[in-house]
Amino acid sequence: MNSLKDRWEIIVGYVALIVSLSAFKDELRALPLNLGFYHTTCADFLFTLILGFLAALHFYLIPFFLSSTRFANLTVLRWLEQFAYFAFVMLATSPVVLALIVGANSAIEYLLSLPPNTQSFAYKAITAGFTSLLSFFSGFLAARYRRQKYSAERQNLENQEIHDLESSQKLFDDSYYSQSILEAFKVLELHLRRLINEKDVPFRSTKFQDLLDVALKLKLIHHSDQKRIDDIRQMRNSAAHLNVAFTKEQAAQAISFVRELIIRTQTS
Repeated sequence: MNSLKDRWEIIVGYVALIVSLSAFKDELRALPLNLGFYHTTCADFLFTLILGFLAALHFYLIPFFLSSTRFANLTVLRWLEQFAYFAFVMLATSPVVLALIVGANSAIEYLLSLPPNTQSFAYKAITAGFTSLLSFFSGFLAARYRRQKYSAERQNLENQEIHDLESSQKLFDDSYYSQSILEAFKVLELHLRRLINEKDVPFRSTKFQDLLDVALKLKLIHHSDQKRIDDIRQMRNSAAHLNVAFTKEQAAQAISFVRELIIRTQTS
């Protein structure tokens, strides 16, 4: 959580720095930028950068909010999230790339005596080259970050799943049958979340029914599993809220089904 907080503080601080430069818009308007393809000013570039950050934020928020619903399995949400990462990396590094482009163009102008047409072509080639490199770097970094993010989430879910499964079995062995059902249900929920994560779906809903709906739509479980899952969910609710005591046989059936589901879905 602290690393996430620190990451967002860096992002917000960077964006705030960009926005704060708007106080110098008159001075920035007086600084021309020759990119070969077109001429602009630093003020226009700053304005474009701010609009870009706002657009990237919206592209990220759309899948973020919809991922908390049963529509999380929509493919377009994955593309929107990936594009949001790509856009942010590209926007964040674009000032550095722009400085390199301007520096290279200035070096050509002052160090080489080229005909106007050749010089214009050189400007365009440099801009196109740096822009292509920026796009490739942004796409690579965004994809790498997303893979690492989902991999870390998947590993955490798997570790918690193993821990809770062991806890459920220990409670069962110690004759705490209702408590073992509670833990078995937690294992079931964690396992379904891990399966969805492995499908690269940005699912964040805390509602178990949404989790079950997405798992069924992705064909991670069979419709024939739904009755057994509903039975375990009802036992879990009764044990948690009504303090109902369940038998050894009921607890054994719940744990057995969860173990069988884990084995089946891992080998399918």
